[in-house]
Parts: sequence; structure tokens; C-alpha cells
Amino acid sequence: MSSLLSRSSYCLIIRLSEHQSVPATTVVGNTVGGNLRDNNDTGAAQVFNNLVDNNLQCQQDSVITGGGNTAKSKQGQCAAY
Repeated sequence: MSSLLSRSSYCLIIRLSEHQSVPATTVVGNTVGGNLRDNNDTGAAQVFNNLVDNNLQCQQDSVITGGGNTAKSKQGQCAAY
């Protein structure tokens, strides 16, 4: 089973971490009024087309892809996305 967060609006903080038994984490098309963090996933992570008011942070994810994200600051593995 995958973990999917898609098209949420006006969340203050989204924190996804340590999804060790989940084969994939997908975070797509969300509007976040605070921070979005995706950390320590052992499965594949996808972070696409999110609008984040503050920090977009990804670190220590085994496999991660992304793009089209807008954030005040992009950090770690999400810095290029």
C-alpha cells in the first residue's frame, strides 16, 4: 500500500517521516501554509507541484523524485525540486 497526499489546501504543517513499511510516498499538488517535510522514507518518495509558504525539506529518503514545487526555502534532497 502506498501513502498519498494530494490536493490538500491550507495545511499548516505536513510532516511525513519514517515510512518504512510503505513502498511509496506521493505528495502532489498541495497548498501548505507552513512547512512540508518528507524525511527518512525507505520506499520511493515523489514530491511534485506543491505550493509551500515556508520550508520544503526532504532528507535521508532512499529514493526521491520531484519537481514543480514552490517554497520560500527548499532544503536537502528537495533543494533542486
